[in-house]
Formats: sequence, C-alpha cells, structure tokens
Amino acid sequence: MKGLRFCLLALVLGVLAGCARVSTTTTIRADGSFTRKTVYTIMPDTAISGMTDAKPKGPADYFKLPAKGPGVDVVQVQDKTNTVVTVTREVPAGAAPLQDIVLLGGKGGVLAASTVAVTKLADGRIEYVETLHRLSPPQSIPDMTTLDLRARVKKALPAEDQRTELIDRLTKLVTINLVHAVMGPPEPNLFNLVFSPDSAARRVNTFAFNANVATFKAEVPNITEAQAAAMARSLVDLLNPSAFDAGKVSQEPKKPESDENELMPIFFSIKFPGTVVETDGLTDPMSGEVYWSLLPMVLDLGDVKLRAVVEP
Repeated sequence: MKGLRFCLLALVLGVLAGCARVSTTTTIRADGSFTRKTVYTIMPDTAISGMTDAKPKGPADYFKLPAKGPGVDVVQVQDKTNTVVTVTREVPAGAAPLQDIVLLGGKGGVLAASTVAVTKLADGRIEYVETLHRLSPPQSIPDMTTLDLRARVKKALPAEDQRTELIDRLTKLVTINLVHAVMGPPEPNLFNLVFSPDSAARRVNTFAFNANVATFKAEVPNITEAQAAAMARSLVDLLNPSAFDAGKVSQEPKKPESDENELMPIFFSIKFPGTVVETDGLTDPMSGEVYWSLLPMVLDLGDVKLRAVVEP
C-alpha cells in the first residue's frame, strides 16, 4: 500500500466490481455462555473490462470457513444477487477464546483473523473482548495527517513535558487515533470523506478528539481532564486534505498494489442481559446493542481490540 489514494481507488472499484462483507452478532447469556452468528456475504463480480477477474469469486476467495460439526452450524444460500454463508456456534461458559473470522489475502494467504472471548468476572460482571490480528506483513500507514503534526504535538504539551521520547510517542499515538477515526473502529468514515468531506471530517475529528483526550491522560503525568481536552482540541483538523481528493484518486493507476480484502467492511454487534458499564463501541439507542465496524486495513497499525463490560 503506497498511499491512501490507492486504497480509495480499490474501494470504489470494489463497489463497482463486486465485493464481500462480514457481520457478526454475539448473543451473551448471564452465565457467560454465548451464541456467535457470523454472516459472510459475497456479491457477484460485474464484468468491467480490466477491473475484475473473469472467474466469479466465491466464499473461498475471501474467507477460510469452518466445517459443519458439533456446536457449529453452516448454511450457504445463493440467489441471483448474493452468496450468503451463515455460521452459528454455541460456546459454553468458561470456554477458551473462539477463533472466528479468518480473512484471506488477495494472494491466498491469511490476511487477518479474529478471536472472541466472553468472561464472567469475579464481581459478577461479564466482559466481551474481540481481538483482530493481522497475520500477513503489515504495510505502511497511509499519509493521512498534516506534515506539521509532530510540531503541533510538541506545542500542545506543557513545557516541562516536551521531551523527545514523549513527543515521538504521542505523535505516533495521535496518528493511530486519527487512522482509527477514518478506518474504524468504532466505525469507518472513509467513504464519507470522499463523497461528503465536510460533515465526515467533523465526525472524524470528534472520534479523534475523544481518543486523544484519553491518550493524553494516559501518557502525560499529572494533567487534568480539562488540560487533556485543551491539548486534544489544539490538534483538530489534522487530516491531510490531498489524501482524500477524489479527483486525484481517479488519476492513479488502474491496479492498486493494496490488497482489496483490506477494504472489506466487518461489523460486530453484541446482545446481552443487563446494562453496559464500559465499552469502546457505539450503542444503538433503539435496541441497546453495542456495535463496532472497521476496515481490515487498520490492522496495519497493529492489533485491534473491541471491549464491553456488562452488568447482568
């Protein structure tokens, strides 16, 4: 992956030429057991010369699916529009983490995998943790930030904390927070930044601001909530506008070097008894469910963990 514009082009071509997506629902019970339902949807290729393979793609081109067996139900349905594979697993309380999604790369190797663990804590609460890990070598981080980021991080710090190692660490963490705000979790905003840049940039800045407040509180000794918020507020508008120029995207080569599966949307949701007391996800105000979504490209930055703690 040489840059974000290649990725944007791949995403647009993916919509035109057929693509896949994954959606998971983890239904947690009060004893810590759970049902895991994962739905893999593959949309057919459209015959666009030079943009798609002649051979239509199926589930095996995108995923390594489990075999049907005890506690594992696999149902595949195909119609004129989609191929849908639904995998349902029953996991008992206290079980080891379940390996679920195995996402293949464009060359057939494993790109990334996920594990899900539901744990009954000593205080009676229930913790859900989903971990996604990239298995193929990571690529470079897209050039999303303004060139003066490090200088702005330094200026935001109190004078007594302007140490080289802290400035460098915070610059990296702020970059990661911004990339998560674009690629997810909690949700990707990449498409919107291309087609509705003004409103999407505000949403990205909001996600990045909240993450940066938490980062500054964790990394800078003895600062208050108000100080952390002021530091984060000074780092708004970090997006590099040229990286999201749709006109430049169309001028890039037709075959981006990035793996198209890195841009596959993956959605996670949990259902549970009781009330959520901690989470880094979003809450559906109608159903009460917690959810996250992301593009696997974000795993170039390292593992992603989704977490929620429930009071039954």
